[in-house]
Amino acid sequence: MGTAKKITQMQRTALLAMTGTMRSSPTNSLEIHANLYLGPLLIQHMLFNSLIHISTLPPHHPLNPIVTRIAKQGLVKHHQ
Repeated sequence: MGTAKKITQMQRTALLAMTGTMRSSPTNSLEIHANLYLGPLLIQHMLFNSLIHISTLPPHHPLNPIVTRIAKQGLVKHHQ
């Protein structure tokens, strides 16, 4: 959760500079008006894109055997 909070803080600073609004403006409305993802949604979007890129690797790529092995293992029953 710390990473999402830091991303949100950086986005807020950039949004205040871009839009020229007051510091009391809510971050959610600034992100919506600037057409940006909210902090946690930005992280989910980046992870989803990375998953798509990794899962579509060609067979001769060095990471393909690792990804194939992990995909065959199935779902995780218990997280540590």
